[in-house]
Amino acid sequence: MTDGGHRANETVAVTGATGFVGREIVRELVERGMRVRALVRDAEKARRVLPAEPLGDGRIALVEGGVLEPGVADALVRDTDAVMHLIGIIREAPGGQTFERMHVLATQRVIESAEGEQHRRGIALRYCHMSALGVSDEGASAYQKTKFEAEGIVRRSRLAWTIFRPGLIHGQDGEFMQMIRDWSMGRAAPWLFLPYFTRVPAGWEPPLPPRLESPTVSPVFVGDVARAFCDALSRPRSIGEIYPLAGPDRMTMPELLRSVRDRVPLGRKSMPVIGLPGQAAALKARAASFIGLGDALPFDEGMALMGAEDSVAETMKARDDLGFEPASFAEAFDGYAARL
Repeated sequence: MTDGGHRANETVAVTGATGFVGREIVRELVERGMRVRALVRDAEKARRVLPAEPLGDGRIALVEGGVLEPGVADALVRDTDAVMHLIGIIREAPGGQTFERMHVLATQRVIESAEGEQHRRGIALRYCHMSALGVSDEGASAYQKTKFEAEGIVRRSRLAWTIFRPGLIHGQDGEFMQMIRDWSMGRAAPWLFLPYFTRVPAGWEPPLPPRLESPTVSPVFVGDVARAFCDALSRPRSIGEIYPLAGPDRMTMPELLRSVRDRVPLGRKSMPVIGLPGQAAALKARAASFIGLGDALPFDEGMALMGAEDSVAETMKARDDLGFEPASFAEAFDGYAARL
């Protein structure tokens, strides 16, 4: 595979294979005739969410374990032709689920294993990496900073790499859409309204009171993200490139929330949409974390700050190099709204 292309029956290693995006990428790879080696921590979950027939006939092979456990990454990439690294967390949690471990160290481990496999077999191993819009070494959150640090590890590697930076990804199995559904039905906190984070507009100066503004988003359908990852395997032009991925619509967060609320079964159209100041929410989360009550809130400091930022991008390069033509939000959402 020295030209960066791919052929049917080649094997692709996928980390985060049972996640929201991972399971969609696994499905897309199998439909294209590829074989998948899926890294999973829970084999039972994998059997529930990954395509049953390919699991049964061996087209999907499970590698159980954590990516940082000794030998697991080596076993995952052995005799594969490409690697898709999708592991990421939006919030830290007990048990080693830190941004440093799951973004930086996990990427380092997968890259080292992939480079070793590339050297062992004398091939150009393809590598596709999941990052995110807004990553930066000067980001507002540890999430953004560690994601950017992981990108640096990829860029310095000897692999034939491609980095993707999706914005707000939506789909039936996504936690974000399921959360909006629950808010719309009044069965999840804050029970009486649909919340989102606002921000002080750029250029505001005291003593004038700030008029808080809503972030703008371009939701991208999970199926379109999966296709972009898989299309990169057969597009040598994508090697060494970074692609922002976003949908074709631009809407404010309140517009998005109302659109979902009004379409989901049992959603209450009278449920108000209310903005919460992101900076104030971030300070509240920091204080809660300081006294050991961070888990009592449904968000942390970084999530409040990032939630107030725009999530939009120009995708012309992805269109030219990968044929990326994402569906509109309404078109994609209407395809699964009834199943939420």
